[in-house]
Amino acid sequence: MSTPDSNPTTESTPEEDALVRVRDLKTYYGGDGVFDNKPVKAVDGVSFDIKRGETLGLVGESGCGKTTLGRTLIRLEQATAGEVSYDGTDATALSGNALKQWRRNVQMVFQDPDSSLNDRMTIGEIVQEPLDVHDWPYLSVALTDADGREVAGENVTAFDRDAHDHPDITIDVNGGGEAAVDIREEIPLDPERVDVDVESDRVRVRVHTTKRRLRRARVRELLDTVGLQPEHYYRYPYQFSGGQKQRIGIARALALEPDFVILDEPVSALDASVQAKILNLLEDLQDEFDLTYLFIAHDLAVVEHICDRVAVMYLGNVMELGSSEEVFDDPANPYTHSLLSAIPEPDPTADKQRITLRGTPPSPRDPPSGCPFSTRCPMKIRPEKYDDIDNAVWEAVEVFRDVLRQRERREKSVTEQAFELAGLSDPYEDLDELVDEVFGDLDLPSEVETHVAEAVDQIRAGESEAARAALREEFGSVCERERPADYQVSSSGRQSRCHRHQNDYEEPAEYLETHVLD
Repeated sequence: MSTPDSNPTTESTPEEDALVRVRDLKTYYGGDGVFDNKPVKAVDGVSFDIKRGETLGLVGESGCGKTTLGRTLIRLEQATAGEVSYDGTDATALSGNALKQWRRNVQMVFQDPDSSLNDRMTIGEIVQEPLDVHDWPYLSVALTDADGREVAGENVTAFDRDAHDHPDITIDVNGGGEAAVDIREEIPLDPERVDVDVESDRVRVRVHTTKRRLRRARVRELLDTVGLQPEHYYRYPYQFSGGQKQRIGIARALALEPDFVILDEPVSALDASVQAKILNLLEDLQDEFDLTYLFIAHDLAVVEHICDRVAVMYLGNVMELGSSEEVFDDPANPYTHSLLSAIPEPDPTADKQRITLRGTPPSPRDPPSGCPFSTRCPMKIRPEKYDDIDNAVWEAVEVFRDVLRQRERREKSVTEQAFELAGLSDPYEDLDELVDEVFGDLDLPSEVETHVAEAVDQIRAGESEAARAALREEFGSVCERERPADYQVSSSGRQSRCHRHQNDYEEPAEYLETHVLD
């Protein structure tokens, strides 16, 4: 039995375990023009949690909003509505210095390593750039057993928990005795290059090097960490292979010691052998630096290999969210079933049937009012009176309705819109050919034939909207009228957004076996 979740997020995540919390996030574009007065709903009400140290995969077709969602999470795109909470802080409300400080903790590795690197900069300059922008290292000094003394000195600052996550230099004053210096591991600074003078009211600290030298040393450490050589520091991007360029992008993302990294299809542009090396590197880095990943991809095999949990996205919505093992072994949502059926089967003797979806995804400028997947779903709930109709007939009706819908909703040029307004263009001039192509070889039940014929007459009379409404009234279902809730579909808290999880209907997997693949 599936139950609707009153708080549509991820599996229940304790507050202290979630690094990132996303609630009803929306990212819309446009909508203020003369002809295009509807916004493009790239991300349309997404909610989920990302646990500390985990890898959450985000999958879906091209154009479903994956990259826009990732860019919105790190404020490269402006959210229209909703909340992104990072470690308890609402990132959507930050600005100025607070936003700059927050961005040290979140970084992104981009899909195309070529376009993300500046050909006029050396690799050393590219990786060092975020260090320069954020004035790393901060050389923040924390004192212990200092008896009220304060930090003093050039190029150092007193440690402030509001500005820094941890001190770079910790000095044990020993109550005024001989001071002991401890340097944070990520800072390439020898404690012997730090002089400490304990005075009555202050501790004067002097660092015998420059920030610029420390940054260069940090860059060389990062290049070594991602598997590049010291001599690569002075080379330019054009001198590297695709895999090496992606390693450079990873080094740049790690420069400021982030906790959260968004990986936007980081291996999709690479050869298979190189992909494996980069994926292994990402896993090693996650273990070494305790990183949290959002892994955006369309390659499901890669996602299954590297991700702890998976969010399946369609038309700006998360349709299913759960552990990788559950989602891949026992998908709950119709769209997930369709995606997984497209994974190539290495065994040529395996009996695997692919679920072919009709048409293309609707425009995010004009998405369906009910379930986002309703226009293409092979498991769509039918009206009760047509529950036993021949599958081929029902599919033809759905194709006919979909063609009418696409012709009305397709984005048209200004010239096309002007011609239609002037009555000089007819989008249905091939109506007879369309009807013959869709229904020509089928023996339609009389009731279906009557409603199709009436719709055709309305279209010929110039009442295409009325025809679509009549067909929707006759052949439409709850999938088109109402947005589904997020239903809990397993004891682990996995969620799926589909009306078929209600007790009144067959579950998607059951319907798939009895009606779609039979």
